[in-house]
Formats: sequence, C-alpha cells, structure tokens
Amino acid sequence: MTPTLASVLAIVAFAAAAVPAGGPPDLVERFDRPPAVTASFKNEPVEKALAELGRQAGCRVFPVEGGRGKGATVTLEVKDLSYWAAVDLVAEKAGLVLTGSAFEDPPGESMRFGSMDGLKLVKAEKGLLRAAPSYGGPARAALVSVVAERSGKIVNRFSSEAEQAEAEKATLRVGLKFAALDGFELAEGVLLRVDAAVDEKGRKLAPVEGGGSGYGMTVNGISGERWVVFDGAGGYGERLAEFAGALEVLLPRGEETVEMDLAALPATAKIGGTTLTVKEVGDGTMKIEAKGSLFPPAKGADAKSPDLKVLAGEKGEEETFFRPRLADVRLLLRDAEGKVVTSSGWGGGGDGETMTFEYQLSGRPAKITVRATAKVEKREIPFRFAGIPLPR
Repeated sequence: MTPTLASVLAIVAFAAAAVPAGGPPDLVERFDRPPAVTASFKNEPVEKALAELGRQAGCRVFPVEGGRGKGATVTLEVKDLSYWAAVDLVAEKAGLVLTGSAFEDPPGESMRFGSMDGLKLVKAEKGLLRAAPSYGGPARAALVSVVAERSGKIVNRFSSEAEQAEAEKATLRVGLKFAALDGFELAEGVLLRVDAAVDEKGRKLAPVEGGGSGYGMTVNGISGERWVVFDGAGGYGERLAEFAGALEVLLPRGEETVEMDLAALPATAKIGGTTLTVKEVGDGTMKIEAKGSLFPPAKGADAKSPDLKVLAGEKGEEETFFRPRLADVRLLLRDAEGKVVTSSGWGGGGDGETMTFEYQLSGRPAKITVRATAKVEKREIPFRFAGIPLPR
C-alpha cells in the first residue's frame, strides 16, 4: 500500500506528538504502573472528554473522523480507570469505536482493510469487527480481523462467500492490533505467543509454526497488525471460547554514544553488539557496513543487523515518516565546519548478519555521532479474548 500525502502528513504529525515535552519518563516504571484517569463528564463533546483523559495520562487526543462521529457528546464518570479503558468507555457511550483499520465487506467482494490507518474514533457500524479490547499494562490489544482460507480462497466471517466455500477448513487467521501509551519506544522481542486457543467445544487450535506476522506503520514501536495463523484442517466450532497469549517487548534502559572521525578510512566503531565500518565517503555519498546484532537474537533465530537512520538534527528527528525503532542505530553526520549533513535517500542489502548501507547526502561528512540503545528490559503485553465468532 502506497501512503497518500494526507496519510504521510498524519504519520509525521503523530511522530511529532509521540514523546511528551521534557523528555520521556522512566519507561519501566510507567510500564509497570500505567497512569489511571478520573473524570466526570456531562453532555461533554467527545473531543473535549478525550482531551482531558489525554492530559491526565500524558497522551495525545485521538481524532474523531469527520461526518462519522463529529458532534457526539458523553455523560459519564470514570474513577481510577486505566487510560485505554476510559477511552473505550467514552467511545462506547458516544456510539463510536476506536479503530485503526477500515474493515469492509461490500456485497460480492472480498475482505478489505487498510493497515496504514492510525487509531481514530469512528461511528460504530456494521462491518467493523467489534470485540471487547484487552488491556495489559500501558497497552491495548484489539481484534482486527478473523478470516479463513479454504482451498486457496480467503473468506471472512461476514461474507456470504463463506457459505459457498468448500467444507474443508485449512487455515484460520486471527489479526490483532497493539497500541501503547504515548512516549513508549518498544521493540518486539519474539513472535506473538499463544497460550490458549480453544473453541466452544473444548477443541484446541494449533498455531502454525512460524505463522505469526506483522506489518503496517510502526506505532510507538509496535508494528501494525500482528497475525496468528492456525491449522484449521481438523475443524473448529462457531467461536473461540478463549484466545489468550502475550506479545513480548523490549524497553530501553540506557543509550550509548560513540564518535567516528572520517579523516582516515576505513573507520570502525563498536556500539551495542554491532560493529560499524565506514567504507567510503564522497561528496554526497557514503557507504557503511554493519555487522552483528544490537540485541542478542531470539533463541534459534539468526542475528540481524539494525537499520542505520541518518538524523536530521541535534534532537534526533529522522528523515523518514516513522520514529526510530528500539533496535535502530541513529547517525548524526557533520561536515568539516560542523554543519549537519542530511540524507536524501538510502538503500541496503546483505545476508542478515552483515548489511551494507549506501546513502545520498547533502554534503561530505567529516565525523559521525553514533547513538544506540545499550540496555533493555523485557516485558509482556498480555491479551485475552472470549467468544470470538469464527468463519463458517
């Protein structure tokens, strides 16, 4: 999916608002003790109610989609409620739903949904997959979609095509969307873990090995939708009585910084678990080799080199539409006069353990300041759902 100018501007605006003024708080403490909100609203416009909840939790305000939710008001009280639960309660009272994907099922057409959509409040309509969200610490998990693939044909649970499909149920896919409080920079530790997937008759569904996946824009370090793929060849009932598990994430706890002088090449530096070697520097070009992994790879997985992001200035703004991932290495380039050198494009390739990056630059860099997260702590974002309707 190619982002439109409007979606790009929305992503950039989101990134600008992602980190609260004054710098991020202690993320581990905020993860373990997420903020609670208390408020009383009487015929309050939804936008103002959300603004108050966001003010207390240090979060941005979710947009209300024009024409589908504007003008809605709410009357309710919340006391010591988690931020995400309060947002969903406000949405429910106003007849809205907090969603990040447009889920549609036009008659005679296959399923469509837009994974690039950020979280927003829209009018609750038929065609939006409704399921009670699951809350874990500072994060919210919600169902995006439940689809089945039968004989190479994908159908969803709303589709009339499901009744016409062959009886064999080969593959079942359940999609989740995770979102964390603003200010978090999270990195996924391992694939989504499933602890329980049982239908109403007590039959256990087995996840397909390596069947987890994720895509879409990065929201506070969590990449878009996460899918779990089940082997449904043995059959399943009308609903998942229980679907539970967790997404392991990494929290940053410290940052390393090293300086590289480019007077003599090749220039080499080590940061985290990665060795960087500047191979070539020209007027408007640069080539860097990255070897190793910033973090130890998951058990049984190959080592992966992190991406090298060229920063646009001292504060660390990227020249991309997405915030840095936790495993990224950020490069601040300066010329001989100390002026920041920016990048207009880059490309890279390699075998996973060793990557080579080539950049097109605004000038000739004379030195590099390299920044990377040096210490992390593992946490889990749990999820638990019940009574999920399945495709028939």
